[in-house]
Amino acid sequence: NIGGNLDVSGNNTPTPTTNSGVYFAGNYVVEYLLSPEGTLKIRAYHRTEPDIAGSKINKTGLGISYRKEFDSFDEFLKGLKKTVKDQ
Repeated sequence: NIGGNLDVSGNNTPTPTTNSGVYFAGNYVVEYLLSPEGTLKIRAYHRTEPDIAGSKINKTGLGISYRKEFDSFDEFLKGLKKTVKDQ
């Protein structure tokens, strides 16, 4: 899964005096499933955010996540009890 946000209007240029019209450092997110069932996923992102001083800050990150779905709250509690018992 790949997504992003790219500003080609010239409003997202590195400096206010430069107005090239295209600045290809927009926001993006890349997600990749590490397991076929989708429980394990890796995600990378880059985004540009405004700073309080009027400049822009680039933020880049990488993360890994685990997700498990339950059909009921009771099933969730049983899973917790099993995990505690196994340790």
